[in-house]
Amino acid sequence: MKLKTQRTIENEFNVSGVGLHTGRKVEFTVKPAKAGEGVRFFDKRNPGAPFVRALASNVLNTVRRTLIGNESFSVSTVEHFLAAASALGIGNLQVWVDGGEAPVLDGSALAWSEFFIKAGVKDLEIPARVLTLERPEVVYEGLSAVIALPSDELRYTFVLDYPNTVIGSQTFSFAPGEGDFIRDVAPARTFGFYDEIKALTESNLAKGCDLSNALVIMENGYSSPLKFSMEPARHKCLDLIGDMFLAGVILSAHIIAIRSGHKLNVKMAGEIEKIGGIINGHS
Repeated sequence: MKLKTQRTIENEFNVSGVGLHTGRKVEFTVKPAKAGEGVRFFDKRNPGAPFVRALASNVLNTVRRTLIGNESFSVSTVEHFLAAASALGIGNLQVWVDGGEAPVLDGSALAWSEFFIKAGVKDLEIPARVLTLERPEVVYEGLSAVIALPSDELRYTFVLDYPNTVIGSQTFSFAPGEGDFIRDVAPARTFGFYDEIKALTESNLAKGCDLSNALVIMENGYSSPLKFSMEPARHKCLDLIGDMFLAGVILSAHIIAIRSGHKLNVKMAGEIEKIGGIINGHS
């Protein structure tokens, strides 16, 4: 999918549910925005507070989710919402947040994609901002890495490796111009290991997690049947797409993630954000 113009939505929509990590009732009201505004999050309980734009430079925490914010307002677990927006080429939105976290819904990006489509995707008159890399970029930590290679098309590849588990090694690749995000990626659910759940809840995370919104990895299998082959790798690719939205540009590159999580994904998005800012005279 090669976008010629920026996009927003035709009509606003409202979604409420439970936060995956807070376990509290949360709500998103999503509204159209003008070209060039980007995706901006507002605090519904404090309308006068500064908004937070969906950029890597605004990320505050990447432990088990992507949390963005400023000194007065933050919103957590935005990656599934942003993945759906990215896949549909929607780069300009106002998101009014009540509760400080995105609703988890079923733990995937499918419902978000459907909400966007029902609201209507609107082409704006301003050209899309596309960045083509001139040289490879790499970020890494230990055995994990994210690599961005120059390419004429946008492609994401995720290499997942959990030895001695039912997941094992999985590699999934997705190119928006070839595949169907709603069919091939969006339904993949967030997942976690059963023996990690207690530690997560003790760290004030995963309080809203249950079998309706997460795939739990057991010692000898999964908590429910997989929706399709390599569902864990597909979900990690979904997270990668959402996190790379934070680069603030439409990227023409091959993004290869090896055993990465939100921390490295966002670090790469930050490197791309800097490159985009320099090329376009914003730094």
